[in-house]
Amino acid sequence: TEDPTMRILMISPYPPFPPHSGGRTRMWEQILYLSRRHLVTVVAFGFSDADSHIPAELQASCANVIVVRRQKPVGAIPLGLPRLIHEYSTPAMREMLSQLRERKFDLVLIEHIFMGQYADLFGRRIVLQEHNIESRVLKRFALLSDASRGMYAPDTHASRAFSDAKEQWRLLEHYENVIWPTFPLRITVSELDKQELDSRCRAGR
Repeated sequence: TEDPTMRILMISPYPPFPPHSGGRTRMWEQILYLSRRHLVTVVAFGFSDADSHIPAELQASCANVIVVRRQKPVGAIPLGLPRLIHEYSTPAMREMLSQLRERKFDLVLIEHIFMGQYADLFGRRIVLQEHNIESRVLKRFALLSDASRGMYAPDTHASRAFSDAKEQWRLLEHYENVIWPTFPLRITVSELDKQELDSRCRAGR
């Protein structure tokens, strides 16, 4: 009979353990579930020396765990690219994932829109898992800025941050509209997020 075991790669913008936030808890529970029958490899960005230490719980549940230290991106932000996407664009991560591509994973789970930029390395066996509609998060912040504009002097850090949020929200929304159709399957956490994604992307499922 055919072996049902799959080789699954999870690509995350941060370590999935310890599960002390919503995103980490979701990924950790998925790892526990999938690892019962399948071989799960996790590649995640780390932000500190502490992140480079892989907890025993994660090692025990995964076939392999790789933490890539996130450095500041090289060069200026390309025109039209959202800052949040640029911040997760590093040669070190692309090189690591390029090496792993040779293992021919049966399924690649890409966590968050930030890591969607690496999907081109893996063909069509990819799933985008959207923990949030990130442009909506920025949009809420931008709308808050309009409601709170009178509270801040024009040239304060808060005022500039609010103004920047309006630009970044639109850039990220456009980016989502472009990259979502490249994924044959997308998963959301809430029905509200599903409705927005479906209304903006007709391709795939």
